Amino acid sequence: MQRTASKSIFERWYSKNDDNASESVFITPSLTPRPEQSRFEQWIKSRQPKLSATGSELERYYRLEPEQVDDPIRWWIDHSNAFPRLSRFALDILAIPAMSTDCERAFSLAKLTVSSQRHSLLGSSIESIQLLKNWVRGGCITLGGLCSSNKAD
Repeated sequence: MQRTASKSIFERWYSKNDDNASESVFITPSLTPRPEQSRFEQWIKSRQPKLSATGSELERYYRLEPEQVDDPIRWWIDHSNAFPRLSRFALDILAIPAMSTDCERAFSLAKLTVSSQRHSLLGSSIESIQLLKNWVRGGCITLGGLCSSNKAD
């Protein structure tokens, strides 16, 4: 059940045609013929992982032997050449916080910052204010003689 759900989400949002979707640069094909590849370019191309004809990235991943991993994010980054689309999918999933309390707290504090008199602040200004408040609250910095144990609004 879990594999079929993962497979359907992966195929829907990380299609093969979407390999370079995260890049904002669009490359137009050249009308001039490409020169023959140098030995270096041929060597580089030979070192690039080839997609297996026996299955998709997801199927190849499922065929791997399980291994003990302490840092799954590092594992997916290290294996991003072998599983380019699947690693993007996994890193997107791992970026979701396990609990929403930190996010909710951040938005609640931002709501207190952006009052009706300050609703035209730029997003970058709000971000800087919230970051500074968080640093003061966490005791990372002090401002103007305030001790780090004081609570910031």
